[in-house]
Amino acid sequence: RGVGGTVEVEPELAWGLWPRTQLEIGVPLARQRLGGRSTLGGGGVDVAILHALNTETTSLPALALSARALLPAGPLGPSRAIATVTALATRTFTAGRLHLNASASPGRFRTSDRIGDAARWSVGVAADHSFVFQSLLVGADLVVQRPLVGDDTPEWSAATGVRYQV
Repeated sequence: RGVGGTVEVEPELAWGLWPRTQLEIGVPLARQRLGGRSTLGGGGVDVAILHALNTETTSLPALALSARALLPAGPLGPSRAIATVTALATRTFTAGRLHLNASASPGRFRTSDRIGDAARWSVGVAADHSFVFQSLLVGADLVVQRPLVGDDTPEWSAATGVRYQV
């Protein structure tokens, strides 16, 4: 993804620890351009655990909880750990799936803290449709979030994408 002169990718490993529970470890790598200067390096270490509370049924959506910590590491990582808790819901319909996510990052942060694009809170809704025999998925999302520090004005973003599985 790219934000304000920053290009970021995050290689990540995820594995199931127990039924409906996975552990994820990622290392965001970024290149940031400010003025004429470019910085390349790690953007922290991202550790998360996600637990699905149930599987989707005809009367209930799939529900899950996640706890995540972005730990300080690298020249573009946060200056201190940022914890985030997330609630997720997914419902499947004939036309595709609908997802709703809500996240919050507790704690007090200052404008002098290096926090990247972390959010105080975030709410997102997404939809996707898979074309099973073509190994193709089309999706779109809409997210509103409040920055962790600074302006209280919520930021809105929208995205669409296509994924083809080889």
